[in-house]
Amino acid sequence: MLSTIGVEGENVAVIWATVKTREGGSAYLFTAPVVPGKEEAWRRFLQEVAESHTEYERLRVQLGVRRESVWLVPIAQGYTTVVYLEVDGDLDGLVRHLAATVEGFDLWFKAGIRECHGRIGAAKLSTGSVFNPIFSWGGGSG
Repeated sequence: MLSTIGVEGENVAVIWATVKTREGGSAYLFTAPVVPGKEEAWRRFLQEVAESHTEYERLRVQLGVRRESVWLVPIAQGYTTVVYLEVDGDLDGLVRHLAATVEGFDLWFKAGIRECHGRIGAAKLSTGSVFNPIFSWGGGSG
């Protein structure tokens, strides 16, 4: 199942999957297009995020993010990001908290996201859209 939503003039984020984690949180896999011509700005932004490790980690802890991976993927229209997030709560709570925060780093981070992704119409999944994983491997012995 694929879920998308957008408004004319916005990029459209696509949530491909959401599953409950073993730890009781939620995992999300989604894509968000990069504004054409902003690929290098996106790379620089993530470089700066990596250099701001302490502040970024603080923000992630506040948002309840346990794991995060981001890839830049070339597509016919330019580039999109593929994002994997594991969070303690749900994506709605994370988005509300991020929207409300007014700390310096957080404002800088949100501005960087807007510069590189534009206005994003986020996809919303109902609780009935939660997927059951078909296959998962954790690498543990047992």
